[in-house]
Amino acid sequence: MVASLVVERRNVLLSTLASVPVLTTDQIARLMFSDAGSPVKRASAMCKELEREKILEGKRLPDMKKVWRLTLNGRKENAVTQQPVPLNTPKMTHWLTISDVYLALNATGLLKHFECELRLSYKHLLKEYVYAPDLFFIWNKRAYLMEVQLKALSRKEWGEKWKRWNEYFNNGHHLQAPWQRFKQGGGLVPHMAALSKQDPEIVRSCFGVSGRDLLVHDNIQKLINARGD
Repeated sequence: MVASLVVERRNVLLSTLASVPVLTTDQIARLMFSDAGSPVKRASAMCKELEREKILEGKRLPDMKKVWRLTLNGRKENAVTQQPVPLNTPKMTHWLTISDVYLALNATGLLKHFECELRLSYKHLLKEYVYAPDLFFIWNKRAYLMEVQLKALSRKEWGEKWKRWNEYFNNGHHLQAPWQRFKQGGGLVPHMAALSKQDPEIVRSCFGVSGRDLLVHDNIQKLINARGD
C-alpha cells in the first residue's frame, strides 16, 4: 500500500512537470502532500530522491525557495520535447505563476488539458509571424487561451501584444491551430483571458478578436470562481 502510494505520487509529480516546466518545493507540497503532516518536508525528500536518480534537478532561488525541473533523462522518460526553462532565468516568477495557474485549475478536478508557451507560425500580408500565447487549456469543458502578464504595460504595449491575437483570429489562421483537434469538425475559438493586476480597461486596450470578450482577472482563483458554474 505504502509503496504503491509512493509510485503514484512520483508519477503525479513527473506528469505535472511534463505540463509545467518548473515547480517549487512548496508547490509540490501543495500538489501532493496538503493532507499529510510536514508537507514541505515530505515534498523535499521526494525531490531529493528523484535528484539522486538524475530525474530532477534543482536550484535555490535568491528568496531561498528551491525550484525543480526535469533533467534531460527526466524529459526523455516523460516524452517532453519542449526546451527546459533555465533555472537562472529572470522570468522565473512568470513561470512559477503559470505553475500556480495549473495547480489551481487542477485542484478543481475539471482540468483536461494544459499547454505552456505555444508558438504558432502564420503568414499575414506575405510575411511570417508567430502567435505565442502563454497558455492553452481545457477546463470545465471550455477551451481557454491565457496571457500571464505580471509587469504593468502601457496602452501601446498592450496594443502590440493584442495585435498578434487580432491578426491570428480575425484572418482565420486559428482554423489550422493544433487545438482544433478538440472539436469535432473544427472551428474552435477558445475563450480568452489575461492575468494582470492592471485596470481591466487598460489591459483590453486594442483587443479586438471578433466574437470574443477578454476576461481580465488579477489571479486565477477569480476566473475559477467566475466561470465555475
